[in-house]
Formats: sequence, C-alpha cells, structure tokens
Amino acid sequence: MFPGGIRKIGKDDSGATLAEFTILLPVLLLIVFAVVELSSVMWQRQVAEFATSRALRIATTRALIPTGALPDCGVATAAQVGTLCSQVSGAEDWVLTCTPSSPNICDQQVLMRMLTEIRSIAPQVEATNLEVQVEGSGLGFVGRGHPVPLVTVRVTRLGYQFMALGPLLGLGDLVMRDISASAPAEDMRGG
Repeated sequence: MFPGGIRKIGKDDSGATLAEFTILLPVLLLIVFAVVELSSVMWQRQVAEFATSRALRIATTRALIPTGALPDCGVATAAQVGTLCSQVSGAEDWVLTCTPSSPNICDQQVLMRMLTEIRSIAPQVEATNLEVQVEGSGLGFVGRGHPVPLVTVRVTRLGYQFMALGPLLGLGDLVMRDISASAPAEDMRGG
C-alpha cells in the first residue's frame, strides 16, 4: 500500500499551474508596466522634440533680435559695406542666451509666441524649460542692418512622472536629456 500511495502523490499535479501562475504573475505585470512606462516616456520626448522644432521655426523666421539691437555681423566692425561676416573678426564668437523670464535683447513677444506654440503641442513644458541661444554664424554681410545668427532652441530639465512603476517601486521623477534644435535665422526683420 505504501508504494502505491507514493506513486499517486507523484502524479497528483492539482494546484501546480496555480502555483506557477502565482509566481510568474508579478514578473509579467512588471514587464507590462515597464513597457507602458517606456512607451510613455518615448512618446513625451518625441512630442517635445516636435514642439521644439516648431518653436525653432518661429525663432528663425521672426524678428527674435530687433533690428539695430546688434551691429552687423553681431560685432562692431569698421569693414566696408558688403564685406562678408565670415571675414569679420569675432563674427562667429558672440553668444546670447534668452529665456522667457530673462529675455536679454530678444523680443519678449517672439519668446512668448514660441512658448505658446510649444505648450500647444507639449503642455508639460513650462517657461523655465525654454532656452534660446543666439550665436554668431559668420553669415550675412556688413551693411545688412542686423546679423544672421545661428539659433538654437532648447527644452531643458523636462520631467516625467512615472504612472505605474513609480508608486510600485518607489521611483522618483525622471529628468529627460535636453532637447534642442538649431538652424540659421532666415530673416530677422519680418514679423
């Protein structure tokens, strides 16, 4: 009797599937939540990149730097009218940084229009996240009335708050890498 009972116990697998499922369920849920969180982070970053490129378009086609605020080529020069900025000393060495809270010489209305455009696409972006850098590019010529700078729009310190994994694993907010887009200004005169 005893040997038959052992065989019977060895063949009895009732509850084994439930035990295996109980062991694997937390791992499977963690993988699903991780995929959802990663997808959300990638989506928000892609949306912020698109918004940054739209803001760059505004910055490069509007009078971000008012006419007369900077000399031709961005630096004072005694070169003759028509001289290329690439031949003017220091024309590629100047840099200005503008933010909505500290516009420097940049036009505040253009900065606010850029911020409005970004927020219409990526509402999580705040004024403190937007930075515009205007720097000498060597483009243009003396006598033009204003420089043709390289404009870089940067969204910085953009945070992501975890939806599912944060509370489960005690994760804090994620700060994404800076997002930037650059292009030479097309015409700093028009509106």
